[in-house]
Amino acid sequence: MFRLKYRIRIRSLFIIFIGLATAPASLAATWHVPADFDSVSTAIEAAFDGDTILIAPGTYPGPFSFNKNLTFIGAADDPGSVILEVASFGVYPTTEARLEGLTFSGELISTMAVMTGDVIVSDCHFENFQMDNTYGITFIFADVEFHRCLV
Repeated sequence: MFRLKYRIRIRSLFIIFIGLATAPASLAATWHVPADFDSVSTAIEAAFDGDTILIAPGTYPGPFSFNKNLTFIGAADDPGSVILEVASFGVYPTTEARLEGLTFSGELISTMAVMTGDVIVSDCHFENFQMDNTYGITFIFADVEFHRCLV
């Protein structure tokens, strides 16, 4: 009788452990800017690996930088309606990040974009990135895929 209870407890603990180990993958959240957060930077700070940040049409000031595995979605059919004004931005995921339907607009002379890791960029525009005395768009140890983008 004692051994049966012991086995049931071990099985129960094992099932709970497996459930906890797989839980983070199923807990990915979707955040909306500006409905949930007033800025893209605030959404980035609050987000966890695997989360998606949906950005409504508008213009959002930067700079932006993140080292999480996030997905950013704007408007694939009209990337010009979601503008991220950046003097600089950095994408440093530990596994993969996705950028979809966004316009990155750099207006300052120090404008630069740095990407490392695996980044998939779809339906995005990069405009006004100055190349004089700056790095422009830089890839460092990056595996970046561009799909239907305008640079």
